[in-house]
Amino acid sequence: MALDGSRSGSPCPGPSTTGNFGMIPLEQETDALRRMTPAQKLAVMHALIRQAYELKAAALRARWPEMAEDEVRAQARRMVGGDCP
Repeated sequence: MALDGSRSGSPCPGPSTTGNFGMIPLEQETDALRRMTPAQKLAVMHALIRQAYELKAAALRARWPEMAEDEVRAQARRMVGGDCP
């Protein structure tokens, strides 16, 4: 099954009834964001950045299992923080 839910075999996302692969905000998402307070938006942003950090650290551990944990954390922080291309 393709990412868009079809059975075409294509790995490229396309129009979908099962998800928003085009990354265009759905009306419900836009409405939810408009109802959020600035503090709620900041909390969501913080959670997303934290998740990006955790995912990057997991990828580094998988790619370089011998890397020391301190170096994994430092490298993930640099990469998520924008210090690496």
